[in-house]
Amino acid sequence: MSAPPLTAAQMKMVLQRSMRTAKEHPDPIPLPVVEGAVPSGLRGVLWRNGGGRFERGGVSYGHPFDGDGMISRFAFADGTVRFRSRFVRTREYRVEDAADAICFRGFGTNKPGGIPSNIARSRFKNAANTNIVPHAGRLMALWEGGLPHLIAPGSLETRARYSFDGALKNRRSPIDALVNPELAFSAHPRLDEETGELVNFGLVFGLRSRLMLYRISADGVMAPLRSIPLPALSFTHDFALTRRWQIFFLPAVRFDIPRALLGLASPVQSLQIREDEPMEIWLVPRDGGAPVRIAGPPGFIFHVAHAYEDDHGNAVVDGMWLERFPDLTDLPRVLAETPPTGIVARPVRYVLDPKRRTCQGTPLSTHGAELPRIAPGHFNRPAPAFWATTCPPGRPQPFFTGLGRFDAARQQVVARDFGADLPSEPIFAPNADGDGGWVLSVLFRAQGGESELLILDPDTLETVARLAMPHHLPPGFHGSFLTEEKLPSYS
Repeated sequence: MSAPPLTAAQMKMVLQRSMRTAKEHPDPIPLPVVEGAVPSGLRGVLWRNGGGRFERGGVSYGHPFDGDGMISRFAFADGTVRFRSRFVRTREYRVEDAADAICFRGFGTNKPGGIPSNIARSRFKNAANTNIVPHAGRLMALWEGGLPHLIAPGSLETRARYSFDGALKNRRSPIDALVNPELAFSAHPRLDEETGELVNFGLVFGLRSRLMLYRISADGVMAPLRSIPLPALSFTHDFALTRRWQIFFLPAVRFDIPRALLGLASPVQSLQIREDEPMEIWLVPRDGGAPVRIAGPPGFIFHVAHAYEDDHGNAVVDGMWLERFPDLTDLPRVLAETPPTGIVARPVRYVLDPKRRTCQGTPLSTHGAELPRIAPGHFNRPAPAFWATTCPPGRPQPFFTGLGRFDAARQQVVARDFGADLPSEPIFAPNADGDGGWVLSVLFRAQGGESELLILDPDTLETVARLAMPHHLPPGFHGSFLTEEKLPSYS
């Protein structure tokens, strides 16, 4: 017999309990196995990032995206797992820690004090809380509105804010540099597995807003920057990468800039998706040239699972499509028994024809899906599946209590729901001894308020092992896994 559906009150209670400030564990500790066994072929390190602190001085942040970044490290070797965690010591974290107060505006949080404390303050807190990415011997904690922070891969100490030797300094104009002295560096870089190049972007607002394009070579050197003027302000969080293209889904948005500058609204509160207008999809040639611009559907895409070019020259992109942007500053409304429609992301396959400039979208499932990931080794070619957090078909609230394996080609889904428990992004870990691997996720347990590390079969999502963690960990955002043979280059 299946469990009764969760009520809005239950969902709100679980979220509030999961978003308590987490404890640090700067010294590694072994995690006890409570079910199954850690496979001997699972060797390497999983790093995860996400908000770990959601208040200062008894005042809560206004948006879950503003939580201070906490890096967790899970080291797998010889059938054991050792865990440690630390907050990212950004300069904003250090100031607020000393003051025990909110001292900066955030993505969804204004400073206490109303207009006098927020008016004309265009520099926002870098929470360093969204992703943790290894590349060219560096481990970077990322937040899409500012510079990366370099993290020591073993101890998790914060080493430095990193501008790629000054490349991310804003030199567009004195006014642009005054408003945004540093260029934005997205939290979703993509690795070209053929060249080792890390490709990324940033949206930079100024006298004229621009899309900045970044290329970092396999040995860590930033190429000369590309800058493409935007016809209007837009907002995008992720992009797709193929051999020929960087692909951006740019929604039609409206920013209430006067309210934001006056301090009457946080940036996210001043943003509104124009739900009746189509997205514009830009296929930007990686070797230079103007974007190919294609009209897409209305709506918004937070995350892209995968992309490749088919035999007909089309770009195929699997994205998590939202009808409208959810206002997570108003959780009671989002988690109401009858919330606004269209705020749960659904997986959609888009076939983009750059010659005819057409977009064809095919829904892949009625499940809600977010935080999608694929296994490594499928750059620019079809992947057999992607994994994502899920919620059951028919649930109108963006409350993701399951994991799913999506076979996009066959439109088949294997889903596992955890009741009221909250799993984190599922990350594939290859088998060091051969083919295959496992899916790793951290599960917040609603009833006891603790967290566990899950090791799952990638095809069935059945439990291979469960390990108890020393404290709860909020669901968080993104992470990376490196096999043991790649770890020596990171120090």
